Amino acid sequence: MILKILRNLLVVFSISIYPLAAQPNLKYWTSGVYISSQIHSGFASSGNYAFSPSIGFGGSLKNSFFNRIHLGIDAGYIHLKNAYRRAENNTWQVSISNIEILPNAELHLRSFGKYMRKNKTSPYIKIAPSFNVFQTRLNNVRNFTNDFEFYPYSYLSIGWYIGIGYKVRFKNDYVLQLELFSNSMMTNKASGFSVLDSYIQDRYLGFRAAYSFIKF
Repeated sequence: MILKILRNLLVVFSISIYPLAAQPNLKYWTSGVYISSQIHSGFASSGNYAFSPSIGFGGSLKNSFFNRIHLGIDAGYIHLKNAYRRAENNTWQVSISNIEILPNAELHLRSFGKYMRKNKTSPYIKIAPSFNVFQTRLNNVRNFTNDFEFYPYSYLSIGWYIGIGYKVRFKNDYVLQLELFSNSMMTNKASGFSVLDSYIQDRYLGFRAAYSFIKF
């Protein structure tokens, strides 16, 4: 009886995996570059986003194992600006230099793979742990008290990156990609200072445009 059940399960399993084994190799590579613009939120602006857009740029490499799931890594430089209004005539300027590394996964809502060339567009969702190496420069700093704690060195933080975007394929081998993103840095040191034991998490919100080449 047990052997009969095992035999039937083996038959069902063999039938179910046959379509996967019979289909062609779906894997391919994409490499590209991107530019971005983003705004910062942190202690300097009391947790609000400071409307001081700044630029970023970087590169990406992805491996597409399936039509809807793409895995890869993005790495780039992000510049952030903010300001802390200490008094009526005393505003500290905050300038943040950040190297971000994003090992990410993209989930496409439409098949966008090696043998799906008829689908020229696809919305997607991206999620990634964000590795941030940053250093902050403060200008016009004066009239502070012993309650202030400054962070003058380079620091590492590990946070979370979430993006939603849209891809457009043209000439079969090239992709234009537009993406809205948010990076929660999981630190309060990127503003360059804090007061007492206050904790306001640093994060940035932005827009990215990317251009990629597909290698089949």
